[in-house]
Amino acid sequence: MKTKSEKKKTGKKGKYNLSKGAIVFIVVMLAYPVLHFLINWLYINSRTIFLSFTRYNPAVNDFQIPNDVFYNYKMWIERILFEEKYRMILVNSLLYFPVTCFVTLPLSIGCSYFLYKGVPGKNVFKVIYFLPSILPVVVLTMAFRFGFDTFGYVNAVLKGLGVSSPPVWFGSDNLTPFMIFAYCVWAGIGYNVILLAGAMGRVPTELIEYGKLEGVGMGREMVQIVIPLIWPTVVTLFTVGMNCVLTIYLQAYFLMGSTTDGNFNTGTIALYIFGNYSNETQIPQLSSFGLLCSLLYVPIIFLARKIMNRFFKEVDY
Repeated sequence: MKTKSEKKKTGKKGKYNLSKGAIVFIVVMLAYPVLHFLINWLYINSRTIFLSFTRYNPAVNDFQIPNDVFYNYKMWIERILFEEKYRMILVNSLLYFPVTCFVTLPLSIGCSYFLYKGVPGKNVFKVIYFLPSILPVVVLTMAFRFGFDTFGYVNAVLKGLGVSSPPVWFGSDNLTPFMIFAYCVWAGIGYNVILLAGAMGRVPTELIEYGKLEGVGMGREMVQIVIPLIWPTVVTLFTVGMNCVLTIYLQAYFLMGSTTDGNFNTGTIALYIFGNYSNETQIPQLSSFGLLCSLLYVPIIFLARKIMNRFFKEVDY
């Protein structure tokens, strides 16, 4: 049995048999994520909830709770019901859901599968798919838009094919929203392919070889073997895609500008909040708008995730 002096020499240890040095190391390493959570999540969200029930009072230059604490929420419900430009913001935001989840994600699965099967030049394609995930959004949007400008390469190709008057891709009320969605598909596939290709790389080769012996074709292999095994990754990307309804704004902003400039036909929920945040008096209204949209949409995300998890059981391999 150790004496007190021997314990001091070996280092004092607590309930979990940790030395002082180990405890200090753990505290230091956990300090940043804990502070990040307390400041950037707990404080900001609690402050946002409080501000959503207030109104700016210019007499005292501060936010105060009015007699009708739900004034901001009632105002937004009326705006959404009776003002078309605000309904347009919601419609634009909701359209990102099918574009991201039912267009971008299936295309990403298909591209990932062909890379997984070792198509010729797959390493080159991996680099091409990887670039959108490492380049800044502003660089991607500039490259995309310049290609469709009047003197861009797309119109140059069309003129070379004999099209005398190529369409105006940006600036047209009919084509501009479509072009923004096209950009999201173009950029989103690269991000998804990286994650999906990594998940497919973990699929046991024994299952694939057994399928070949049983005469399983590529289509059946992808649908009945590969996709069920990577289903947790698909569900995660599907959920992230649904989150775009509430969070996407940089793409529309860099391509067409803020909703404060009158671009409600391409504006989104997050873009409207971002574009009007510089006006201090609008902060309570913006807080209530974001919270109202979250309260209506977040339950749909959880419901969709629950339904998606029922398709295939998660398998350990």
